[in-house]
Amino acid sequence: MRKHHIINSKEPAQTLGRFLSFCCLVLLVLSFASCDSETPPIEELVPNEAANLEIARDVEVVYSELGQVKARIIAPLMVKGTKDNDDFMEYPEGLTVYNYNAQMEIESKMSANYGISHEKKEEVMVRDDVVLINIKGEKLNSEELWWDRKSKKITSDKFVKVTTIDEEIIGYGFDANEDFSEYTVRNVKMITTIEDPNVE
Repeated sequence: MRKHHIINSKEPAQTLGRFLSFCCLVLLVLSFASCDSETPPIEELVPNEAANLEIARDVEVVYSELGQVKARIIAPLMVKGTKDNDDFMEYPEGLTVYNYNAQMEIESKMSANYGISHEKKEEVMVRDDVVLINIKGEKLNSEELWWDRKSKKITSDKFVKVTTIDEEIIGYGFDANEDFSEYTVRNVKMITTIEDPNVE
């Protein structure tokens, strides 16, 4: 059975009622923000019809299975609540996800500027400057990825670029296991060979 724990929060999570005035202030500030601001829209920070909302700063969420740590999420801001009978954890200011093997070695690292985890569906969606790197140093760049914790799969229907030690693959659509050790680019548009600068 999978479990998750939230630890190392520097500020205790507060209920929506106690943060109502704060949220109003945020809404007011955002209304005067410039068009170039990268601050997430208020509807992302506080989803419509969300209940039992909690907000925490500098959080670490640990996912475990049978006592074994499988993944760890680190984020500067987390909004936790319930919507449509499903608990969610939203990361409006970005997140970094580490996946571990049985020896507690990092098998892959994923980062993005926004993410949301749906607990009932056991899936995480990340978007905006998504970067996924595996233990071999292979790197995936995309604008959106889905991580299914139940099937242990990572997928995308968006534009992707995979960079390995000797080639760059560009295409649309992506499937991989959660440690990114095996993957497929579905609709390949271009493959470019990367020349070794040490070879004359």
